[in-house]
Amino acid sequence: MKKILSLLFVGGILFSSVSCSEKTKKDTENTYKDVKKEVNEAADKAGDKIEKGKDKAKDVWDETKKDMKRDADTVKEKIKQVADTIKKKL
Repeated sequence: MKKILSLLFVGGILFSSVSCSEKTKKDTENTYKDVKKEVNEAADKAGDKIEKGKDKAKDVWDETKKDMKRDADTVKEKIKQVADTIKKKL
């Protein structure tokens, strides 16, 4: 009788151990999948923000080039006016 009870006891412990091990393995796999999904989502969001920042920087640079050209044209006109005034005086 002791042997049977001992076998049942040991068998129960082994069964519990295997059940817990399988549950832990599944939990670990699920956690890994969740973390992987969250990392991918975070990377996508970061990529989107980088693209937006790049587009904004490009827009600012284009606007700066337009402003510089306009200012250069203004300076050229003023220099031409001054040159014309000096020629008239000579």
